[in-house]
Amino acid sequence: MRGIDIASYQQNIDFKKVKNSGIEIVYIKATEGVTYENPLLILQYSEAKAAGLKIGFYHYLRANDPILEAKHFLIVIDGLSSDCKYAIDVEASLGQTISKISRNVRLFADHLISNGKEVCIYTGDNFYSKNLDNSVKNIPLWVAHYV
Repeated sequence: MRGIDIASYQQNIDFKKVKNSGIEIVYIKATEGVTYENPLLILQYSEAKAAGLKIGFYHYLRANDPILEAKHFLIVIDGLSSDCKYAIDVEASLGQTISKISRNVRLFADHLISNGKEVCIYTGDNFYSKNLDNSVKNIPLWVAHYV
C-alpha cells in the first residue's frame, strides 16, 4: 500500500486528489514531545476519512520522558479511529546516545502496547541503522522516503 505522512504545515490538502493519485493511507502527525498538538488534526482526520483514505497517527518523539510523551499522544488521539499501527517518528538524536534514543523508543512503544495499540517505528534507513540498537529492532519499521 502507498501512504503519505502529513502535518500541520500542510494546509488545504485535497484528499480526493490524494486518493485519486493512488495513495491509500494518510498518517497524520498528532503530537510532538509533551505539549505539541497538531491544530489541524481533527480537520485533516475528517477530510481524509471522508475521502475514503485509511488513517494512521504518528508522534514525533523528542528527548523528554517517553512515558509522558506516550500519554500525551494517547490523550490527543483518544476517540479517533486508526486503520494502521501507531507510528513513533524518531529522526533526530537530539544530543542523546544510541542507547538513550533506543530506550526512549522502547519505553514509548511499550506504553502504547500496554494500552492495546500496535506500534511501528517511522524513520529513515540511515537513522535506523546508525542510531537505534537491537532493543527496538523487533518493532515493525516504516522507512521514510523523503521527497
